[in-house]
Amino acid sequence: MDYDEVVVVDFFSSASKKSKIMAKGWKELFRQEMRQSSNIDLGLQSKYPELEMRLKLLYTAITRCRHRLFFVETKYSDVGDAYSRWVMGTKLTEKQDVADLTLTLKSPDEWRSLGVEYAMNAEEQETATDAEAWFKRAANCFSHANDSNLSAKTNAQANVRTRANNVLESQWDEAKGAVPQLIEDCFQENSGFIDEALVICERFRDQCPMNETKLKAKVDETLEKLKSAKKDFEDDN
Repeated sequence: MDYDEVVVVDFFSSASKKSKIMAKGWKELFRQEMRQSSNIDLGLQSKYPELEMRLKLLYTAITRCRHRLFFVETKYSDVGDAYSRWVMGTKLTEKQDVADLTLTLKSPDEWRSLGVEYAMNAEEQETATDAEAWFKRAANCFSHANDSNLSAKTNAQANVRTRANNVLESQWDEAKGAVPQLIEDCFQENSGFIDEALVICERFRDQCPMNETKLKAKVDETLEKLKSAKKDFEDDN
């Protein structure tokens, strides 16, 4: 079975750890290769018999790769250093930071799929802090997928969720000034927090003074729109 990308992790550092003799064999092999000698010491096979088995494993990894082959060494070793100096000298490869490897390996569709998963996790969180953290992870994934629309939508969701939570946990007299804009933002397509908007709107109506008839009528009108939007959403799903 072949793969588009193959990642070989700690192949050379593990060789150093397992056997000092094998490590010596690798370094000797790379030294001969770096000298570009056409007379490779055939005695290496008899001196370092374990080396042949490791070379066969390496051959299998290389020949299973269709496009990109990565060697990742997460810890320093003499063998890994010898390999790095040899392979960089061939000019057939380039050095990358391990931290950037995940970015390189995932396709835009994979980043988008992961972002959707994170956004769904955010919806299930009970606290605004946890939800915001998941939304930020989702937005970051969408950015890696070069999907600016989903990234903006997710950031809007994080913003609205946090503001809604602040309103619901605050004293009403302190928070009600922010409610009209928040209700509008909750109702926007980019956020979609209809349930939060309903809760805030109902609380706003309950707190509305009896003599504020126009304001109360406006709140009632908004409530009906929210309930209708929620029903349409539930019917579609």
